[in-house]
Amino acid sequence: MSSMPKVGIMMPVYNTAKYLKEAIISCMDQTYGNLVLGIVDDGSMDGSQKIITDFKVSFPNTIRMHVQEHQGCPAARNACLELLKDCDIIARQDSDDTQSTSRIKESVDYLLTHTDERIVTCYATEVDEAGVFIKSLLHQMDSQQYLYGKGGNPVNASIVCWRDVYDTVGGFDTNYPGASDGEWNIRALTITQQPWGILTEQLYTYRRHPSQVTSQHPVANIQNDALRAHGYLK
Repeated sequence: MSSMPKVGIMMPVYNTAKYLKEAIISCMDQTYGNLVLGIVDDGSMDGSQKIITDFKVSFPNTIRMHVQEHQGCPAARNACLELLKDCDIIARQDSDDTQSTSRIKESVDYLLTHTDERIVTCYATEVDEAGVFIKSLLHQMDSQQYLYGKGGNPVNASIVCWRDVYDTVGGFDTNYPGASDGEWNIRALTITQQPWGILTEQLYTYRRHPSQVTSQHPVANIQNDALRAHGYLK
């Protein structure tokens, strides 16, 4: 690995054409120089695929693209991991969200200087579908709260971690379509038993809108099911 680790940003896409250009631009505008964007279109029907294709023409060496029939968000995330298997660090970004231009650089700098922490998240800003501010999300991982269904959760889409964490923990479980990131967190905390870092700047913008995955699934119930399956809740 070089002194500048290769970062792969994973972006699963399903019918988010309304927000997708802004999401991709926020990745291409990063100040960190050694990165690629892995986009998996999960059978979109709203023109998302054309938007991705057009960006790939403009950024042929930076954007990697895969198109598949609709299989759900966990499968799309796993396909992203396959696109990015040569990367040292994996960053998440949802296709309806954006990130500040310094998010990747600050996350990499943190991981390089905090060698006992393999995962880092950041504070975020929540906006509505028009991009209007709703609230600040000043959340970080608290394993004692999180593993017993009492909150303590970070903004999952802000997670940046070394690739070997996925090699150890595994990918995303398709049995939890609306909360596969939350179920992954449970496994990561259980298997690695390492602290998670936090960047106390709002470097990620989380968009709240009616068609997002978390609006279509009972996320809290699904995550509690995952906690029960892993023996944390009765």
